[in-house]
Amino acid sequence: MTMKVHETQQELVASVAAEIADFIRDCEEVFRLVVTGGGLGIATIAALGRQEFDRKKLRIVFCDERYVDNDQEDRNEHQALEAWPGISDCQFIRFPAPDGSALAAAEDFSEVLKQTYETSSSDGTLFDLVLLGVGEDGHVASLFPNKENSKSWVVAEIDSPKPPKQRLSLSFEVLNRATKVWFVVGGQAKAEIVNKLNQGADLPANKVKGFEETTWWVDRALSDAL
Repeated sequence: MTMKVHETQQELVASVAAEIADFIRDCEEVFRLVVTGGGLGIATIAALGRQEFDRKKLRIVFCDERYVDNDQEDRNEHQALEAWPGISDCQFIRFPAPDGSALAAAEDFSEVLKQTYETSSSDGTLFDLVLLGVGEDGHVASLFPNKENSKSWVVAEIDSPKPPKQRLSLSFEVLNRATKVWFVVGGQAKAEIVNKLNQGADLPANKVKGFEETTWWVDRALSDAL
């Protein structure tokens, strides 16, 4: 497990955001970024918003979304817009709001993503960088342990072990088509699950790898507890 350790969570998210901004400035066309929610995920998005780069060169989408109305605080996109209102100046690909079943929404959004990303994927990659957190049960995005998921681009979780019950998530098949995958994780409370993952546990977080790089960005509190 490759790790980059920073003293504090504030330094951690600032460093991740600065490197992403460098990638965006260096890319010739569009940088394709997948982001995650949660405390560190939203903090990273806020830190990215403080960086200087051409917003039009960033195509950004969440790895998952709670299937609730756009104005609900549970929604990752709602939190992201509060943390960085300027995210709307980027190519911000938003998950659908509830309008029918989550299963139908997953199918429809799969087609949207195919039209958006597949045409730019001559080498098989869909994303330049995927950012992920990890739950204390080893889940990533809304892909939970002991759950069967379809192989479509977007999957529906209709009975999440964490509220809200209904969610949409990028699938393992899609998340694994990234040049780089970075896990951004902090806090002593995550030490137990990170140790399990480092020992090869058959959990969702061990089922996502980047084509060229898979790195864990952690804070000192977590690193010292491993």
